[in-house]
Amino acid sequence: MAFAIGLATFAAFGLVDLLATTRSLGEVWFLRFALGVPPAVAVLVLSYTSAFPRLMQPATAAVVFVFGALIIGMEIVIDPDEIGYHLYFFGLAPVTAFGYAAPRMRFWYATATGWGISLASHAVGIDHGLWSTRASAIEFSVILALLAAVNIAGMIGAYLMEVGSRRGFVQEMIAERERERSDLLLQNILPGSVAERLKQGEDVAEAFEEATVMFADLVEFTPFAETQSPRDLMRLLNSFFSRFDALADRYGLEKIKTIGDCYMAVGGVPVPQPDHAERVANMALSLQDEVQVLGRENGCPFELRVGIGIGPVVAGVIGTKKFSYDLWGDTVNTASRMQAHAAPGEIIVTASTYRRLRDRFELEGPRMIAVKGKGELPTYRLLRRRPGLPPTVQESAHRERERGGPASARS
Repeated sequence: MAFAIGLATFAAFGLVDLLATTRSLGEVWFLRFALGVPPAVAVLVLSYTSAFPRLMQPATAAVVFVFGALIIGMEIVIDPDEIGYHLYFFGLAPVTAFGYAAPRMRFWYATATGWGISLASHAVGIDHGLWSTRASAIEFSVILALLAAVNIAGMIGAYLMEVGSRRGFVQEMIAERERERSDLLLQNILPGSVAERLKQGEDVAEAFEEATVMFADLVEFTPFAETQSPRDLMRLLNSFFSRFDALADRYGLEKIKTIGDCYMAVGGVPVPQPDHAERVANMALSLQDEVQVLGRENGCPFELRVGIGIGPVVAGVIGTKKFSYDLWGDTVNTASRMQAHAAPGEIIVTASTYRRLRDRFELEGPRMIAVKGKGELPTYRLLRRRPGLPPTVQESAHRERERGGPASARS
């Protein structure tokens, strides 16, 4: 934009040339249009290319210097008794000021260009012998003083602009880093897609026709916790839930929250998944194995009881300072009741969950249990995957990732 305005102004002064000079109009227009316009047009074209950021500073300085040098050239070719003689001299001042202010040159580029134009203007005085008489020397000195004043003011302005620009850049980088940290923290608290919607100012609340909810509770953890120091207790819980989180990532599930020593996760939310029930069942079986391993590692043979339910849920973000992504609905309550009625080491599922899993998993039941507010409900015990079945797409992808194969790259 600066070059477009500068070029238009430089070319428009060609109309002034008609009044400023008559005897040297051809030479002046040659300098203005044949030598002045092409470099500026070339920089304008260059500014639309990917190479311009690297060349902007030297290219800008070169064009501004060319403008100034051409005006000096006009002073040399014009006769001292013509109107344009003094006019072109003063024309060096706006060109110099333009170089400092408009094209956003860095301080040293702007300073070198401005003083280069001022020093080159001495060629006019030498060519026309302006130093030969006292009157002309005083007149020429006043003009040079004006250019020096423009340069000094321009240097101060250019320096302050560059300092401000650098300070703004640093502040922007700091703000960007803080935004990245905030985004990372938000994504650690909330699902990625939910975090993005929340940053856009949306109220995140939606209903899902079907999801699989799982509650997993460490049996006899409360009395065990009373025998541990706070540091040891937190270390132990962190080791368990970190492994649980890793399994949730492995099966593409969403951790909702931990409630004491109870772990809650869901499949099919916030991104719908056609095989969410199988994913949750696989994670539940893996959790049982993981708890046994962790128990042996930490000298505390815990057991896990798990409850799973399928059905509609409502999911959303609550809170204004401490965000929480949570689930509501009868499906959540039923899954929690399944966990509460499970014996240590059992995985209890609802009848609707059984119907979704029976083709790929071995289940035992039904067993009728009394559920508060629902009466007698048939439940089933999830035992294991059916042997000999081909792995699901998600299981194949996980195996490829463990081997570092093509699926790893795709994921």
